[in-house]
Amino acid sequence: MQELVLPSGLRILLDEDPHATVAGAVTVVPGGSTADPAGAEGLAHLVEHFVYRAVDPPSPAAPGAAAGRREITRRDAFTHHAVVAMNAHTTPDCLLFYEFGPPSRFEDLLGLTIARMADPLVGVTEEAFALERRIIGAESRFREDTRRTAWAANELYPILFPPPHPYARPTGGTEDSRRKLTLDEARGYAAKTFRPERMTLLVSTMPGATSLAAIAARLPPALRGDATHPVARPARVAPAPEPRAPQLPAAKLERRVSALPTPELWIAWPLPDGYGVNGPAEEVLSHWAQEDVGSEQVFQEEPSIRHVGVTVQPGLNASVLFVRALLAEGADPDRVARVLTARIASLWAREPAQRPMFARLKSFYETYQALDQPTQLPRALDEAMQAGLGERPQQMVDVANALQSVASTAVAELAYRHLTRERARAVMFMPAPLSAGAQRAGVVPHVSSHDGSPRELLAGAGRWNAGELAGVLPPAETVMSKKLPSGLTIVTVRRAAAAAVAWLVFRRGTSDADPPLLAELAARVRPDAQGATKLHMLVGRGTTRDMSFDTVEFLPDQLPEALTLLFAKATASVTEWPSKEGLARLLAPALASEDAASRKADREFWRALFGDHPLARLVSAEDVDKLTRSDVDAWLGRVHIVRNAALVVVGDVDPDEVERGAAVLARQMKAPAWIADPEEPPGPRPARGTTPSAAPIAVVNARRGTMTEIRLGCLLPAMATAERSSYELLANAMEARLDAALRADDGDSYGASVRFEGLRGGTTFLVASSHVNQETLARSLAALRINWQRWSREGFDTGEFNVARWRYAGGIALRQGSGNALAYELARTWIREPAAVTAGAAVGDIGGLRVERINELFATCKASAVLGLTGNEALIRRALAEAWPGLAAKR
Repeated sequence: MQELVLPSGLRILLDEDPHATVAGAVTVVPGGSTADPAGAEGLAHLVEHFVYRAVDPPSPAAPGAAAGRREITRRDAFTHHAVVAMNAHTTPDCLLFYEFGPPSRFEDLLGLTIARMADPLVGVTEEAFALERRIIGAESRFREDTRRTAWAANELYPILFPPPHPYARPTGGTEDSRRKLTLDEARGYAAKTFRPERMTLLVSTMPGATSLAAIAARLPPALRGDATHPVARPARVAPAPEPRAPQLPAAKLERRVSALPTPELWIAWPLPDGYGVNGPAEEVLSHWAQEDVGSEQVFQEEPSIRHVGVTVQPGLNASVLFVRALLAEGADPDRVARVLTARIASLWAREPAQRPMFARLKSFYETYQALDQPTQLPRALDEAMQAGLGERPQQMVDVANALQSVASTAVAELAYRHLTRERARAVMFMPAPLSAGAQRAGVVPHVSSHDGSPRELLAGAGRWNAGELAGVLPPAETVMSKKLPSGLTIVTVRRAAAAAVAWLVFRRGTSDADPPLLAELAARVRPDAQGATKLHMLVGRGTTRDMSFDTVEFLPDQLPEALTLLFAKATASVTEWPSKEGLARLLAPALASEDAASRKADREFWRALFGDHPLARLVSAEDVDKLTRSDVDAWLGRVHIVRNAALVVVGDVDPDEVERGAAVLARQMKAPAWIADPEEPPGPRPARGTTPSAAPIAVVNARRGTMTEIRLGCLLPAMATAERSSYELLANAMEARLDAALRADDGDSYGASVRFEGLRGGTTFLVASSHVNQETLARSLAALRINWQRWSREGFDTGEFNVARWRYAGGIALRQGSGNALAYELARTWIREPAAVTAGAAVGDIGGLRVERINELFATCKASAVLGLTGNEALIRRALAEAWPGLAAKR
């Protein structure tokens, strides 16, 4: 990694990645929410959002644009340049921005990044300010939902760091503080913090794509500075004084009622800053603490503990070690708190006995380094954060070396000094009684402001030249496929990369099991070769609706050993069946995410979409009492057999060598011919029949909270691999429009997501989802109705179609940069359409695709659509009556 500090004080880093498939930049601006003025909490977060609302002059709007044209914001410009990863984050310590795209668009993306650094809020209007403030309110309510564990962690910060400590401030502010913020305050914050001497710019590209001198030459004078009057970068600010000792005894708990589905105990300790010399030791400490409190000793001492997780959240002023414990009903939280606090507080005393664990941890870090982990994008983010907030820039190889060199005695000393009983703070979050928080009908304000005339999605998008897409797409991958006499299919992609990946995939997944938990349990109760890091390999295992898989990541010269390990673990049987308490601990994380109201809403939504088809069944930890070890044995005997499997290998390996090794190993998977292959059930039929309609069926469910969850699902024609791009465009076009309608235009949502999935047997479905403010639900539903009815009448307009093409084309490079992502796509193709697997990585002519085809797909979609609404039931029904009259709502 190369470094250049300009006379202005701006630090530029260039990280050349030989395996990069995208190019982009990361910007770190120190300050974050701790720089918010008193009473203006949430200002930094607001500025983070505004920089994408900026309109860089001159405005590129073309004369004669359609009525309702919006100005081209920075976010729009990034979209036009096929950005594949674009986001920003506000932390207590900094603002972080990143944008990555196809290498051919790097110069354009860099230009927009430089414009943001030079004038972050140019062209932001009062109207945009008010709108973005509503969006931030929606985001804050979404993140503060007590069904999300991040909420519980955030609750502990002001307890650990009482005012006036800067970490006592809520990063997103409060409803009251956000309401008082002004555009002038935002401009003042930007002028104070977006200073060259405070900022760090990291550029990540393939070798030879650019240079530090070329990047510096593109900067305006204000960012370059004057060599005769250099500006020094500010010295790293010393951490704030540590918080005073807790006022309450360590054993005394604070109790709070929450909407969490199961009892959760959280204990936290402040640690020194995580971006200095203590950072590596703190990360090692978190792994050590996790292994210690997750040991059988702890569960024997306190059987009511179902699961324990340990994380460290690094910070510039202080880090925090969190312990999250899921408890059984009837547990004594005071006793559990004493047990876990004592365990963590005495961690240092067990260092001599834990040296084998430290050796395993060192092997784990060595493996990550050898396999060039993490991949390009997360590596760039980590390096930029370390450079922007740490004492000096560090490449990931330096970080890996630092982690490997941490002495166990140094970690023990860190624990001894900081993880004491007196410094612990604990909160018990108890599920609210079912009768608590009864919903009221409330008042639904009349907020339907939509008149039915759609705004232009992105100024000028309808006139984009499809010929530009040819330069955006990455080179096509060559896929080889062969079916062996044993029945095993081998799929290989040879490509240059530091690591190779191998997936052993089996037909049948959770929807084939009854109950679906059977397939999930079969993956969890079998040994999974976690000691593979000693061989510098990483292993994995999982299930989807229609497949089960085992994976291994390895160095290319380890192919024989990797395949041996993969086949061994994929065919491993159950060696030890957990006790009832062990099963409860195994499934506790799943139960913790399954509140009763959400479970009911999920069941009813998928039942409305799939009817009585097995695809409507969901994995539920509640089914554990229906299963036995014998059920798992029978499942493995039917599913994990050679004629039901495919081996997918991606990396710099010889396909012939893969075939030779797999042919030998496949013999251990041979199964008797009398084991019958399960019959494929016919695809699901729409619950409403096949009569086309422009209105979906509404499925309404009650759930406490301030947001309404919207899900819109539908069935699509069976997807052929050759037509995948058209399905991608449908999902991208719907997402772009719904995101604009619910978020950018009205500020009622944090955003919309649209995904489709093609399953074995031909079933293909699409689901759009969003969380919106319940007080403006009528407006959100009106926006959804207007676009749904317009697509039904007129189809997608050219602007929506082009935005979808650019988004899809840009994303291909990012997906192909990951060996695991490509292996997964090839596995999915084999599951759906084995004969087409060699075309699984093909993209085709995106510029030549027709909007008429996605209109045809949508016509099928609307005939089977289901609208799921979960939240305040009374408000939902009133909003439906106002915004979508006549919509049939199932009760």
